[in-house]
Amino acid sequence: MTMQNRISLDAKKTTRKVKINHEIRRLAVGQALLNLDDPYWLEDSPLAELLPAVSDRCLDRTKLFIRGITLSEYLREVVQTVIIRLEGNGKIGILRDALQGVVAGKSIAQVAREHRLTREHFSRHYWSLAVRLVTEEIVSLNKEQSC
Repeated sequence: MTMQNRISLDAKKTTRKVKINHEIRRLAVGQALLNLDDPYWLEDSPLAELLPAVSDRCLDRTKLFIRGITLSEYLREVVQTVIIRLEGNGKIGILRDALQGVVAGKSIAQVAREHRLTREHFSRHYWSLAVRLVTEEIVSLNKEQSC
């Protein structure tokens, strides 16, 4: 095997690892958004430890579930930022409604019914994009903080 082939294989492995990490992060964000009102659940979310903004805000470590409470507050702030940036009607309005609904404690199925869509269609087309937008906002904020 030539040196060029080894480098190419290493690059493919690295790219795959990064892609997997993005997918895992997106899944973690989606699950956390669906559990915003459950600090006990959020306490065990990998996001509670991975996000510097959350660990930096956990000042009173004597409180029970402080990381879960802090993660919930942080995610709500990020979602509000994304909601503000989603201007318009049609599909953009549905994305905005999805995020507003989940922050208000609605399930994906409830929001889908409000738009007369099936939960499956809504999850595939709208919820996945909404989660991606929130995840990208979190990544962007983390990059800004690390600079």
